Amino acid sequence: MLTGGDRFIPAILAIIIASALSSIGWIFEGEAINRLSPLPVVCTSLWLGGLSLLGLGYLSKRASPFSNPAAYSSRFIAFSIIRSAIVSLLFGYCLTLTSSTKTMFLTKIEPYMVLLIQIIWLGHRTTMGHLALLAIHMFGAVMLSTGGSFALSVDTLGDLLIFICVTANAALYFPARRYSQELGPMYASGLSQLYGGAVLLPFMLAYSMSAFNPTPEHMTGWYYALLTVVVFYIVSTGLWFFSMKDVPA
Repeated sequence: MLTGGDRFIPAILAIIIASALSSIGWIFEGEAINRLSPLPVVCTSLWLGGLSLLGLGYLSKRASPFSNPAAYSSRFIAFSIIRSAIVSLLFGYCLTLTSSTKTMFLTKIEPYMVLLIQIIWLGHRTTMGHLALLAIHMFGAVMLSTGGSFALSVDTLGDLLIFICVTANAALYFPARRYSQELGPMYASGLSQLYGGAVLLPFMLAYSMSAFNPTPEHMTGWYYALLTVVVFYIVSTGLWFFSMKDVPA
């Protein structure tokens, strides 16, 4: 049986790999959304990713999450709707306003937002080195977004929306850690995505069924969407929840 220290190193490696794969995922998702639209790409990805993670959890012979009251708790459902439905859809919309490459870089500010939340609301004591890194990263994100020209544009609006989404995601690290420990990483991630997908499904059926017309452009879009599912919604997100189980938020 692995001790806490033995589990910590694989968890650290998992979150590093998850971060790298999420960067690739933004590029794939951007290509998919450019050919389709945010709603069908995000909704379908949540369903495919969630079902795949639940299936992997079952094949690994882990205890079923459905006997755990946490799987049906109003807090977990609310967490899932915010993280998997609302934030994911907003990120998808951001990709229609700004480039996937810029999105990839701007989302890497997330760890510093987690640190900032801990400092402001949880009284976390940190070092001047960490504060300097936080300031540098924030300044770099602003310069990347504006290019040194502070004029409101569609790109700037998209970047501001990314900042809001990143902040929301950062605030969810703490419940994510708890649910990963209670339900297991694959089940927490899979159920969260299914709840989010269930919320978006009626809207997709009402407004986005044209995305499923088998045109060459749409078929290429769904090809990139499937790559996004594998890279981001299954592997990257699954590894993120796995790391949350043993790494403090």
